[in-house]
Amino acid sequence: MSGKQSKYKLAFKDFLEGVKYKDIADKYGVSVSTVKSWRSRYWEDMINEKGLKNVSEKVAKLQKNREKTLRNKIRDDLYEQLGTNGIIHAHFMDLVEDYMSFWDIKNRLIADVKDRGVSVLGANGFMKKTIALTS
Repeated sequence: MSGKQSKYKLAFKDFLEGVKYKDIADKYGVSVSTVKSWRSRYWEDMINEKGLKNVSEKVAKLQKNREKTLRNKIRDDLYEQLGTNGIIHAHFMDLVEDYMSFWDIKNRLIADVKDRGVSVLGANGFMKKTIALTS
């Protein structure tokens, strides 16, 4: 097995775990277009061989699970900080829930901007301006 073959197979495992193209490219020292060509050349066959259906849906599900886990960690950490400082009043606990609601809104907004781009009101109405957000 040559170095290139092992790279694209290792990158495929990362792809199945939900790693972004840019992060895969950085990890293996290649360009993003190389990673995309790996997908079209090799990964589609590997997906068919393994019988995986809708890999992008599975990747999205993994990312949602990661986000949910991160949300729970942040929430638990905030409650722990309140507890270590001896703050047990209900209105402070409510503030944690408000913060987590804003955190959810922020994540949905970022996902929407990544998905649809940004619409800016111009002199002649709305103009679509796509801005690539990088994490």
